[in-house]
Amino acid sequence: LDSLETLSHNDNRLSKKELDVAYDGEREEIEEDLETLLPKIRQVADLIRSAKHTVVYTGAGISTSASIPDFRGPQGVWTMKAKGGSSKKKDLANVIPTLAHFGLTDLARRRMIQHIISTNMDCLHIKSGLPPHLITELHGNSFKERCSRCGKNHFRKHLVSSTVNHYRDHRTGRQCDWCGGDLVDTIVHFSESIEVTDEAIALYHAHKADLAIVLGTSMNVMAAASFPDKCLKNQNGKLVIVNLQKTPFDHVATRLFCKTDVFMELLAQELGTADFPTEPVEHFDIVASGATLDHRRRIASRSTK
Repeated sequence: LDSLETLSHNDNRLSKKELDVAYDGEREEIEEDLETLLPKIRQVADLIRSAKHTVVYTGAGISTSASIPDFRGPQGVWTMKAKGGSSKKKDLANVIPTLAHFGLTDLARRRMIQHIISTNMDCLHIKSGLPPHLITELHGNSFKERCSRCGKNHFRKHLVSSTVNHYRDHRTGRQCDWCGGDLVDTIVHFSESIEVTDEAIALYHAHKADLAIVLGTSMNVMAAASFPDKCLKNQNGKLVIVNLQKTPFDHVATRLFCKTDVFMELLAQELGTADFPTEPVEHFDIVASGATLDHRRRIASRSTK
């Protein structure tokens, strides 16, 4: 309290103009040239080949090439809001996954990565063909509703929150086809907590990982930003960050400054997997099975123990 009192009477506080310059510096985007990137790509490929449990963390930057704005980029949601403007809205129902989404799904199919943890709500990982049990969506999924009684997940082609009367209520007005319970959207709004099972599964994989690869996030939002570097506590644990902006964890990571699609294209070439499919899932109305739900609960139980 004494320190806060001292700060409040400090005459050397930054002016608004100085603060704006500082914020613009944080948002500055850096793109390394191919000559700089290629040795790092080879290093990441070697790490993937030798890792026993690779976890990939994705943020808004992985979806910008699908014309979905990020948050802190030059045209990001929060950047534009701070300037008194607004970013362009995109109809998520018609968005196609990016090259990076398809590439990650292919690596998961080849068992080169074991799990994906995302703060994105656009469902593009699922649309790229990734099985729901291989991803944990910490902030929810705009196309997924969950039974409030039995926990069964239902994926839809439409935004499930479009029928929610009040965002804090979450009820979509539909009922579970298994037990008849009320279905709720899975979106985690500001001041709301991450769903307990999702957080437990994320922690399980975060602690188990000996390689964590972060794609398209400045790693400034908790609790999601607290997961990736847990791999460093494991023997030979490594952290890789791919983002156009600097992050608070750059000093403990292998750092690549490039777009996530560029990273994935170069990585696939190095791994010999460049022929991966890029067709989105056609039959998107899928329902998580009871076995998958039980599996999630078992992992959550093991994590909390």
